[in-house]
This record gives sequence, C-alpha cells and structure tokens, in this order.
Amino acid sequence: MEEAQRRAAADRAGDAPMLTEYQRHKARARKTGYLSKGRAHKRWFVLRDGLLSWYYSEEASAPEQIVGNLDMADCVVSRAGAKHVKIAVPGGRTYDLAAPSGAERDEWAVALEAAASLA
Repeated sequence: MEEAQRRAAADRAGDAPMLTEYQRHKARARKTGYLSKGRAHKRWFVLRDGLLSWYYSEEASAPEQIVGNLDMADCVVSRAGAKHVKIAVPGGRTYDLAAPSGAERDEWAVALEAAASLA
C-alpha cells in the first residue's frame, strides 16, 4: 500500500499520527530558506508570525536551537543590489541579507515587507 493510501486509511480509522511540536512549528512558517547574513554566514531563516528567526542550518531549526531573531514590527525593508535585502530596525541597526538568486531575493522582500506592515 502506498504511503498516501496508508495515511488516508489511518485517518479514517482514527489512528492519524499526531504531529510533534517541532512539526507544528515548521508548518506555521510563512517563508523559509537559506540567506547569507553578513559576508559569509549562511543561515537558515524562518519568517513566522511577524518574527524573522535564523538558525545554523535547516536540520538545526528546532525552536530551542535558534541563533537569533528579529521582530519585524516597524522595520523598513528594501532591495539592495541583485541579491540583497536590507532590513532597517528602529534604533539604527541594519541587517544585510543575501539570497542565492534575484528571484529568491524578491520573494523574501515581499514576505518581509508584508510581515513588517502587519506586525
């Protein structure tokens, strides 16, 4: 029996597997992916509920393994160069993030702008 059929049968039988807290945490993410922070620090970024968080890698992205985070409220997001997004934080700090491509930079910029305007 294929995996999808097995899951459907388990759902009908009331034996649906419970999601772990980590799986629920990952499912709530609005945008995820690798960005470079600074000159060479490639990190796994997660944008969720107006909060941008970063981790050392996708594999190490459980909530307790967070490296840093940024509340997007009142931040100003701008595109800079072919692959960069800048986030200006109230108080003067600026984060410069580089995406692997211009298309991914645009996706991140749209998601970050939305988070900043809704936060």
